[in-house]
Amino acid sequence: MRPFVFIMCGSTIDGKITIRQGTSSKIFGKILKKEKGFKEMTEKLYQKRAQSDGIMVGSKTIIIDNPSLRAKNKDLVRVIPDAKGEIPLNSNIFIDGGKTIIGITKRTPKSYIRELKKKCIKIVLCGSGPNIDLSLLMKKLYLIGIRKLMVEGGGTLNWNLISKGLVDEIIVVTFPLLVGGLKTPTICDGDGIEDINEIIFAKLIRVYRTDSFVLKRYKLNQK
Repeated sequence: MRPFVFIMCGSTIDGKITIRQGTSSKIFGKILKKEKGFKEMTEKLYQKRAQSDGIMVGSKTIIIDNPSLRAKNKDLVRVIPDAKGEIPLNSNIFIDGGKTIIGITKRTPKSYIRELKKKCIKIVLCGSGPNIDLSLLMKKLYLIGIRKLMVEGGGTLNWNLISKGLVDEIIVVTFPLLVGGLKTPTICDGDGIEDINEIIFAKLIRVYRTDSFVLKRYKLNQK
């Protein structure tokens, strides 16, 4: 068993989630915050957070944005896979008193694990290799009590979850912007498919529009 998992992301018309590698996706919010309809779409995001038991992001998101990942009137469990032990120990998720789970492997630096234990951060062991076993992480999150997990990941985390059949739905808010760029991060990056038979199909189940912003909700036809 695993939680119901959905990805929630905002992107430009051409599928970009930021303007270049290593740049915060929050830059779009700064550009668009005065646009009609943006506030309403932002509220939709927070409503979805509040309906979830946990929220997952990648370690790079913590490093770049240092978010708190909180929801109004609800204490969300923050889940971050961090096999390499890259997250700074003074990040908001470690010092704001909220619930945080860090996924590690047997190769995660022992010094990093010791520091997490000092901070009373819950650690979940997910494999012995260099990368987190995401399927095992999901099983353990379910046992902990997380039934609905929202993912606000970057392109690599999104694709790693999707390619392993661990995502049920994707919600994409399309911004009225174009960025371009061969190496600019997209909704899904990672290794991608190698054969046409590996294409993952999705069914559009809802469309919501407010002025120039469009929210599309897809159900994935997973393995």
